[in-house]
Amino acid sequence: MGCSQISQSQGSYPGIFYSAIAPVDQGDGLAEIAGATIKALEEDFELTTAVEISVSCEITEPNDCMIVFYSDDEELKEIGRTEIQKLTQSPNFVTTFRVTYSFEKQSNYRFDLYGMKHSNTKSLLRQAPLGNAKYSIHEIVCAPDKKLTRELSKGGTITVFSEELSKLNHKIKLKLGFECKKKAAGVFSVRILRSGNNRDIPVYITEGIDGIPCSWESFEVTVNKFCHGEEDNPVKLEIIRRDLANRVICETVVTLAEIRENPTLEKNIDNGKFRGKIKILDFVYAQKPTFLDYVYGGCEVSLIIGIDFTKSNGTQNSIKSLHHLSDDRPNEYLQAIRAVGEVLQYYDSDKKIPVFGFGARLPPHQSVVSHCFALNGNIFSPEVDGIDEVIKCYEKTLSEIALHGPTAFSQLITEIIKYASATKTTQLEQKYYILLILTDGAISDIETTTSLIIKASELPISIVILGVGDDDFQSMEVLDADDNPLTNKKTGAVMKRDIVQFVPYAKFKSNPELLAKEVLYEIPNQLLNFMDEMDIKPNMPKKDNKGQIIGNKGRGSSIGSVDFLEKEKMKFVGKLEKLGFERWKIMRAIENGIACKSIELAIEKMNLIGSENRKYFKDRKGEICPNCQVNKINSFNSDCCHLICCSLCVEEYAKCPICKIPISNWKTAENQ
Repeated sequence: MGCSQISQSQGSYPGIFYSAIAPVDQGDGLAEIAGATIKALEEDFELTTAVEISVSCEITEPNDCMIVFYSDDEELKEIGRTEIQKLTQSPNFVTTFRVTYSFEKQSNYRFDLYGMKHSNTKSLLRQAPLGNAKYSIHEIVCAPDKKLTRELSKGGTITVFSEELSKLNHKIKLKLGFECKKKAAGVFSVRILRSGNNRDIPVYITEGIDGIPCSWESFEVTVNKFCHGEEDNPVKLEIIRRDLANRVICETVVTLAEIRENPTLEKNIDNGKFRGKIKILDFVYAQKPTFLDYVYGGCEVSLIIGIDFTKSNGTQNSIKSLHHLSDDRPNEYLQAIRAVGEVLQYYDSDKKIPVFGFGARLPPHQSVVSHCFALNGNIFSPEVDGIDEVIKCYEKTLSEIALHGPTAFSQLITEIIKYASATKTTQLEQKYYILLILTDGAISDIETTTSLIIKASELPISIVILGVGDDDFQSMEVLDADDNPLTNKKTGAVMKRDIVQFVPYAKFKSNPELLAKEVLYEIPNQLLNFMDEMDIKPNMPKKDNKGQIIGNKGRGSSIGSVDFLEKEKMKFVGKLEKLGFERWKIMRAIENGIACKSIELAIEKMNLIGSENRKYFKDRKGEICPNCQVNKINSFNSDCCHLICCSLCVEEYAKCPICKIPISNWKTAENQ
């Protein structure tokens, strides 16, 4: 599991989506805000990215072609149209569309291709529909090589290309000065405004300085805030005398393009009363990486799910249970898994998701209680393929386990810490884990969980806790340390960064899209903060000799390397061997599936092997040796108990051909 590598955006275009900044009070209120940045109402933009989309098609016969682009969320709404490409089977449209991308928001779009029979009218009713295709924004930005091809509904194909317009969130640092032919008394500030929506939008006001000539303190703003992402957009610099009228004594216009070309730019001013210069005394352009920059560079974003199976949810057979399964309506756990998981799985190259449960008594005898077990029954390979398989595993698990308790997170978080520690995130190998915990109430191990979260805050981990039902979630609110960082009461250790987000499901149960947005809202910044602290920059996408993007193959598993999982398995095998159990029986039990690292559960599983083993040998009795094709099979590997060949052919095998375990000791099956 991990996001596919995608080509990094090379273009630099103006953004078109923004929130306006409130106008500045031109009266006495100016004095109150002088010396501090005007707080832009564009802060949400820092968590979004503008994406430019272009389109090409292949159709069966030449036509005059045009694309109509729609948003397709609550209702179909036209966003724009391309130019008409004349008499072609392969239209490659010049017109592009710009949309906002947010990690937490699922936005859907539709592209309709028309044959323009009557190009002199805008009415689509008089044109010939040639097919359409639907895409989600996450599919588009996570597509390999930044392009995604689909079949049109009426034949042919459509390909959508994307470019991130990431420079909108880059920052600039400016220091301004002003000198005049004549000295002037008074207190002076610089007010910076950009044009937008037929009015001047305030960007920044400096502190007041007594007298001219003067220079003001440096300040930082984003490129989006400074010039709306367009470097040629005019930006007005006004020199203001700070008095009751807050008069503009002189002004000039600059562009970011001018400043980047000449970082010591000076602008002459002569308005009759004032003759002087506004100077750029210092200028820094800092490229700020975005979440997509890391995704494009191959950072694997891995989802891990933990589900609460404690009895406080209510017995699953009860209609009032939070785990009740019904054909009429999915329960809250299923709704939450679907809403959040469907967004996150787009960032996963192989769509493999590890799924764990806690607080249940496990089969075969429901005598072993586990607070970290794999829903697929194999703790040493707990991944399933995609959200649909997650849901199938969840439903199957409900039919096999008994709800128990108490509600405890510590074993689950400990396991995730092991995974993150085993695959260290470096400049070359970038990985980030998102642990989604679904629970119905207060936890019993709050102090242990707190200390583990503090430890996890040093690792590439985010934890999202989704509160299901209407129980008391006060302890969860404490873990969501937005205001006060978590502290270990015993050691005094403080969490390095905020990694926990708590969301009550009940607040958003009627709107899955808002639920996903609330749950995932903080994750991009958490990832960016971790990478910044580790001084890890986005990598450039890897390309083959033809310049094509090489897809992210991952490292063998969503939760660490294959070697790590194998080591964990062999540690467990070693513990059982020390208790006197034969290796072949241990390996057979693990092969059949052990849901958690419980010695008691492993013993239960091994006790079932006797009858299974006798049936296995009986079923294969009389088969011909696959090596010599003459003698009957009668020899097996004592480590795995698989019948392999006849006794004359044992020298031909170094590993079991069935499970690939090295053969250390041969046995014959006559007495089995």
